[in-house]
Amino acid sequence: MYRIIVLLSLAGFNWIASSATPLVSLYVPSGKDTLSSASTASEAGVKIRKLDIPASEFNPKVQQAVRWDTVDLDMYHVDMTNFRDTLSYTLHRPSSGHHFHPPHEGQVTSGFGPRRLYGRKFHKGIDIDLETGDEVQAAMKGKVRISRYSKGYGNFVVISHEGGLETLYGHLSELVVTKGELVDAGQVIGLGGSTGQSTGSHLHFELRIFGKQVDPLLAIDPATLMPRHSNIKVDSTWFDHVLRSKDTHFHIVEEGETIESICAMYEMESGELLELNELNEESEIRTGLHLKLD
Repeated sequence: MYRIIVLLSLAGFNWIASSATPLVSLYVPSGKDTLSSASTASEAGVKIRKLDIPASEFNPKVQQAVRWDTVDLDMYHVDMTNFRDTLSYTLHRPSSGHHFHPPHEGQVTSGFGPRRLYGRKFHKGIDIDLETGDEVQAAMKGKVRISRYSKGYGNFVVISHEGGLETLYGHLSELVVTKGELVDAGQVIGLGGSTGQSTGSHLHFELRIFGKQVDPLLAIDPATLMPRHSNIKVDSTWFDHVLRSKDTHFHIVEEGETIESICAMYEMESGELLELNELNEESEIRTGLHLKLD
């Protein structure tokens, strides 16, 4: 069987070979930070494991992720609805050097899933109660990929962990880490707040796998905000919500709305929304237009 082979190394995606074929093989480093200063996986001495995705569903724009991307929220551009393998992540096992720390020790006030707020149809993270100025900590060790402001998330931080695993921390009042910085579990990365599209002080926390949000409460206990198990197994069911929303997740533009206001509403980046709808910054956003959100 012919395959398109893609190597996901510590330096990002590197194309090895290609042909018109039915499968895409992603080689995933395990046990190390997803991306580092090493130029190849073999140079860094990490183990590589493989997962296959049907080539017909493989997004060619994955080629955009050939570098450490500090702008694009999803630097992988892989359709995980066709994921048919199992990924294993060790979240908390101190004896092997894996530590997990609650991003903030507060009550979960809003879960992952459908809700109607500011027109949003799906909440792609969990909300944790806090007061403005409270410390927010990195859940696991990793490398800060994004630390900036957006209209939706306000001040937010994205930390890259091992094997395509990332965490996002939104609505911060202050950022105390910068992109490219290495952080440890429990290290303060920002102060809580209510910046961006927010109705009050809280932490918006996301768990992302290859760029796609998954329910953090599949991995952590809502009462303790610690892992349910030291090791988690991620299979296709973790991405069922993406598949269910594929044909129905649209926004109908109302009078006076702009790309920026719509992105803030759904906690998206403008580039992502424009790309999904094959638009550019000069495109007219007319009333009644249906915009794809996923």
